[in-house]
Amino acid sequence: MNAVEEISAAANDVATRARRRIAARLLPFVFLIYIVNYIDRVNVSFANLRMSAELGFSDKVYGLGVGVFYLTYVLFEIPGAILATVLWLAATSGFGWYVRHVGNYNVMYGSIGAGIALLVWMYLTAAIALIGCEFNAEYERSLRA
Repeated sequence: MNAVEEISAAANDVATRARRRIAARLLPFVFLIYIVNYIDRVNVSFANLRMSAELGFSDKVYGLGVGVFYLTYVLFEIPGAILATVLWLAATSGFGWYVRHVGNYNVMYGSIGAGIALLVWMYLTAAIALIGCEFNAEYERSLRA
């Protein structure tokens, strides 16, 4: 086995261990978020138990209400999420290119350069999320006018 194959094998081993550690820390959180999302969706069904009886709603009226709720969710929330996702992918790719080719944070800031690069990336991510939220708000406002 030559030196290149040994380095490649070592890199694959490190990558496998990193993936396992990330999965062990991230998957429980993702599962928790999935459970919360499921409870949120089922909550509409629980609302039907007493609401329909007290307000005298038929199954058709309740179904129409849930359909309108879903339609407004798609109309008001999805466009901003799509915009934010596309902007985030573009900004992450652009920032990654900048860090690799133009900005050398380690020369300028020393060993703390990686932390500064991470903070700049987190700032870009937060700004893009706010842009997506603002887009949803303006879109909803324009539909009401």
